[in-house]
Amino acid sequence: MRLRQGVGVIAVAISLVACSSKPPKQYIAPTISTGIAMPANADLSDSNAALQKALNERQLYLTTEGEAAPYETSGCRSELLKRVSSPQGILPGEDPLYGGYLLPVQVIGQSVHYLSEAGRPVPLRDLPNTQSALYLDFSGLGGNDLGGQWMAATASLQANIVLSDGQWRALKKTGFAGVSPQRVFVKRAPLLRRPEPANAGAEYLFNETLSQPLVAISGNPLGMCQSLRDSVFISSSTLPYQQGRGYLPPQLVSMLPQNADFNQLDKQVELAKQGRYLTFWGKRAVLQDRCKTGELGEEVCGKGSSKTTRERSGAVVVIGGGQGDR
Repeated sequence: MRLRQGVGVIAVAISLVACSSKPPKQYIAPTISTGIAMPANADLSDSNAALQKALNERQLYLTTEGEAAPYETSGCRSELLKRVSSPQGILPGEDPLYGGYLLPVQVIGQSVHYLSEAGRPVPLRDLPNTQSALYLDFSGLGGNDLGGQWMAATASLQANIVLSDGQWRALKKTGFAGVSPQRVFVKRAPLLRRPEPANAGAEYLFNETLSQPLVAISGNPLGMCQSLRDSVFISSSTLPYQQGRGYLPPQLVSMLPQNADFNQLDKQVELAKQGRYLTFWGKRAVLQDRCKTGELGEEVCGKGSSKTTRERSGAVVVIGGGQGDR
């Protein structure tokens, strides 16, 4: 009898201790965003936040100039040059969209000049400093034999030389005279030409030491990057197309195929009503219900998915963990 009473006392004591003990802390895994940092020219305004978010879902971003642009992770920046008419269009720091600038020059007398914004010839020695690569374009000058003026004028500059095919052949005959062949690029048409945006005005610059040409354009780096990379750097659609539905610009960005022109959203709004869209090279194509065709998976077409596309793509991950107080 006493043994039973003792066991009962112990059981009650253990029960009281269990009831008075502080419950264990709940484990909370902190969420840390590892998304790509927004470039310096990204639009961070509240008025365009919805459009910016939609573009980020597709691995694109909105610039302060109102254009959709690729991130540097697309791999296109190092291959793209921006064609400028004067140094006014050259940034002193690195350009987030272009690997360098193509600047036309003139030979006047025995010296080389570029044109100021006002159209006045300025000696090449007065070029402003920039962190970006500079390509001096001699290809527009008449004749193939430029003599030694341009060699002497560019010898002290950390700039590259761009020639026409005829100028290049003449240079190979006369010799480089201190100009490294690595700095000489030749304008030629590519053997295989992909669809490209018409407003880019692409020119291809070849160098004997590079496996791929550089591409000089007047604008639309996103369209040219889509041409170079077959649009594979753009994430798949996060919103399926539904015939007869109206789409706001952010919804269009989420719905359009990868090869669409994301800088013509006003036109895309009207075309979507007709079941069409505009490709980056300016052709109209048919929008398809890609849930029915199986091109889009359950994560886009299904219901009840709690994770965002950005989380599924690995832009937001959980790292580490800790104890959180209740």
